[in-house]
Amino acid sequence: MAILCADIGATHSRLAVMPGLRNRRTYPSTGVRSLQALLDRYRAETNAKFSKACIALPGPKVKGTIKTTNLPWPRISEAQLRQSLRVPVRLTNDFEAAARGVSAMRAKDLAVLQRGRAGAGRGPAVVLGPGSGLGGALLLPCKGKKGKHQTHIVSGEPGQVDFAPRNAVEWKLASWMREQLDRHPQVESVISGPGLVKIYTFVCHQRGSVMHRDILRAEDVPEAITQHASSNIQCRAAVELWCQLFGAAAGNEVLRARAVGGLYIAGGIAPHIIPVLRRHFISAFLDKPVQMQIWLRNVPIRVVRNPWLGLIGCAKVFK
Repeated sequence: MAILCADIGATHSRLAVMPGLRNRRTYPSTGVRSLQALLDRYRAETNAKFSKACIALPGPKVKGTIKTTNLPWPRISEAQLRQSLRVPVRLTNDFEAAARGVSAMRAKDLAVLQRGRAGAGRGPAVVLGPGSGLGGALLLPCKGKKGKHQTHIVSGEPGQVDFAPRNAVEWKLASWMREQLDRHPQVESVISGPGLVKIYTFVCHQRGSVMHRDILRAEDVPEAITQHASSNIQCRAAVELWCQLFGAAAGNEVLRARAVGGLYIAGGIAPHIIPVLRRHFISAFLDKPVQMQIWLRNVPIRVVRNPWLGLIGCAKVFK
């Protein structure tokens, strides 16, 4: 059974035919007028053959449709795609697909930030992913028919909650961002690629420094900031603060879900800054009351390095 799988993000879109990740393609999402235009391009370039399609998109699914949260596309519907593709179609939230793909990750696909406690994987787990926004999902173990162990996945919108500053620097950041946005910032206003750019701008503003010319001219500014973090003091400060903010927010999500099964970090940013995450993410993740610190130290934390996680998860939707 050949399944066209598409993992659509606000920055990049990845498509392939599963199983086997055949006819893999990655396209920029910006400048594309619609999902249909993207699918038409893919089919024209690959002449891929498939009998079903699953498409993961950033946004909640409502009655067979998804309105993307970070792309200016019309509302996307399973019914319309069935007509155009002439095969059964399933839409899913992008982090629901990522959560489905986690079980297929091997050791080489994961970087360990915190080993946690052996055998902790029998409880709920959280998937979080900062990219163009901040998405997330819960993996909830349950028993299905005949007592068979299953996993129920619930996607959410962790990036849409209010940003909660913890100290003087973060309050200054929140106040500065409130002036820029004319409202209190959401979590993904700071914990995302665009958020990293805002934090870098804030750091330069606070220090009276001029923003690096090469960074401002870069095609991918968040990536340029992470690349310059080893040589530019403002970039380093911005990346470290970003990791601290992410760690604190991730700790909150893990506590809410009592996620003894672990935390998986997906998205396009984390795999490029693993050494910084090990220092600054973990310290903020554990910055809770003492009784919670002990519990949080037992939670396994992994960064997903495999860029095809969403496509692997899409292939499981029809099973």
